[in-house]
This record gives sequence, structure tokens and C-alpha cells, in this order.
Amino acid sequence: MAVKDVLILGAGPCGLATAIALSRASSALSSNAQPLRITLVELRSSLQTIGGAVNVTPLAMRYLNSLGAEGKLHDHSISLDHGIDYISLRTGQLLGNFWGGIGARRVSRHALVEALLAVLQKEHSEAVEIQWGRRVTEICETADKVELKFQDDGPTLQGDILLGCDGLHSAARRLWVEPEREKVYSGRVVTMGWNYADGEGDSNLPQPMTLSTGEPALVDTSLFSGPSGVILASYYESSRRNVYLSCVMSRDEPETADQNAWKMLGDDKEAMRNEILKLYQDTKVQGLDAMISKCESWDLFPIYILPKEGRWHKGRVLLLGDAAHAMPPQGESTEFAIEDGLLIAKVLERRASRPVDQLFADYESVRKPVITKHYEHAVWSMDMGFKKREGIGLVIMEWVTWIFLLFRRWGQKARYSGDVRETILPE
Repeated sequence: MAVKDVLILGAGPCGLATAIALSRASSALSSNAQPLRITLVELRSSLQTIGGAVNVTPLAMRYLNSLGAEGKLHDHSISLDHGIDYISLRTGQLLGNFWGGIGARRVSRHALVEALLAVLQKEHSEAVEIQWGRRVTEICETADKVELKFQDDGPTLQGDILLGCDGLHSAARRLWVEPEREKVYSGRVVTMGWNYADGEGDSNLPQPMTLSTGEPALVDTSLFSGPSGVILASYYESSRRNVYLSCVMSRDEPETADQNAWKMLGDDKEAMRNEILKLYQDTKVQGLDAMISKCESWDLFPIYILPKEGRWHKGRVLLLGDAAHAMPPQGESTEFAIEDGLLIAKVLERRASRPVDQLFADYESVRKPVITKHYEHAVWSMDMGFKKREGIGLVIMEWVTWIFLLFRRWGQKARYSGDVRETILPE
């Protein structure tokens, strides 16, 4: 029996993009396949302001344009026309620049999700139903259906397939696909801070940061690199009056590594600010310390990842996005999540002639090699970024970084010229 009813877990970028892509692909198909009925289930009761300011690669922007969300993002994001500057804290000078002039943007995660949700509700409400505030407690299968049971007293849901787009803590993975594949702590935490302008029209920010040459140290986005790692500063909304800060730090996992233990660590905002100031106090970049000190809002999130590869599908359930391949953050996770949704939409265009297990195998055969390559690079980059370097070792690393960024800039157009929608699927 051909797939007709699709269940999706998770209303983040992955789940929303997947729902829109499936709805668009379904309506575009000829009459040889019935239109899909899609139900999107979200744990939270409403849209939440979770996460920082995310990179949207040129490829991700093309995907968002195809989904109808690009226009909504422009008013709530910045263009990275200048690109991302990589700056030495030791010298206060520019080491290199990448992503300039190729169509990348930066936006708050909340604004991205809002844009996708607006498209879904305006253009796809007949094909997609969203159920908010429902916690899945059990997943089971019959001969031709997958069924979800919930903590509330509401009805169960049945579908022909379930797509788990519910992130690192995925219920689809924990309850069905691979319960034994548990998240692994990376030994790092990311701290996110926000410097907001005041409401009177005058910026409440400290004086602009400058390089040792006197030039601006922040144009679009800047990465400041030193012996203790890298701290990011970026504009992220169209007024360019608010600045987002992000810093990845080494941190031992609490003995009771539950949500409450991490929350207690994150609640001490002053200690967090002082630790970041200490890590980045020795610098020739003028104004960085003031930018950190001025930041009134700091949040801490532990970086957990999933072991490489693992199982992506079982029976009628397929994992997408971080639910399948959570990796260290490298600025491209949003692209991967949206790509997953577009690719499964393409795969399901053949649902009239292929069984579910073959459809999922087709998806995995073309997607897993790509993700594995990016996963390995993300792990390598995180490990390299936290090797302690001082003296001549730091100087050598800066030269290596300069060369690496030069090659990256030369190859960036080719890197983002591909399109997952053009993937050749197995016969």
C-alpha cells in the first residue's frame, strides 16, 4: 500500500521544512499518487525562543527560497555580504575571511522557525495539521501502520510512516529506532550571550570593537581566535544594533548530568561572564572585553552528540536531522536539517511504486555517506580548536589557519553549488 498518511515529530527547522517540502512535492505530483496527509506533532505547547543566532549557508538559503520562506527571513536577518572574519586575538589582526559575497545570512533560530511556521500555516494548512503540546510515550507498529501514544488523554495517532525530526533527544530514536544509541557528552559547552540596544533608539552597546590597525573588528560576523579557543560575535537582525556572542568552552560533565544539574551551572551568569573574560583577556582587539562585560544575558548549553552513523530507520520510522546525526556545531547544521527534509520529499515521490523499507533504504544509501563526511570533519574541527597552543605553537597555528581559510575561500562556491534535490536515487 502506498504511503498516504505521514506523521512528523518535531516543529523545529527540520520538522517544519520536511512538512512543507512533503506538501509541496505531494501537490505537484500527477494523479498516479494520492496527496499526502501530514500530521506534525510538537512536544512544546507553542513556538519557543530556544537557541542562538544560526548561520544560513547559501545552499540553505536556496532551499528556504524553494520552500517559500526566504522573503520572510530577509526582514529579520542580516546578509553576510562581507562574510565571516577570522581574527587573531594575539595580534589583533585579520587572519582571513570566508562566506563573503555568496548569499549566506545570519538569523536568530527563533526567527527562522517563525518564518517556516508562517509559510506552513498560510500555504499548507489543508495538507498539514500541527498538534502542539503532545509528549509521545510509546511507538508501536502493526502490519501496515505506525502508531503514537501520548502522555495526555488525547487520541492516539496512526500513519503509514513516522519521520523523527525531534532532535538530539528524539523520542522516535529512544522509543523505537535505536534506544541503545545514547547521546555522548563532547566535553564542551556553548555559552550564548546577547547585547541588546536600548529602546530609545540609541545603542546601549559599548564602543565598537577595533583591530590593532584601527579597522572595525565586527562587520557581519567575527571569530576571535586565541590560545583558549574561539569566541564569536555577530549581528543577526536587520537593524544591526544587537550583537550575539557565542563561546565554546571545555567543561566536565556534572556527576548527575541531568537537565537540572546543567541548569544550575547556567544560572550563575556572573561566574560565566567572568570565566569568558578570563579566557579572552589577553588580546590586541580593542573593545572585546567591554562587549563581553556589557552582555547581561548568558545561557549555557552542553554539547552532546550522537555516535557516528548508527541506525537511521526501523520498520516504518525514519530519523532526520539531529535525531539521526547530531554532531558538533560547525555552522551548517541548519542546512543539513533542511536538506534531509527536501531529500525525503524527493524519495517519497516514488511511493506509489516502492514499499516503505525500500524508500527508507534509498534515502539512507545516498544520504549517509554525505553526512558521515561532514560528521568526521565536525569532530576533527572541534578537537583541533581546543588544543592548547602558546608561543611558537600559536604562531604556527595562525599561519596554518591563514592557509586553510585561503583554500576554503577559493572552494566555497563549489561547496555550495550542489543541490540535494538533484540527487540521483537508486534504480
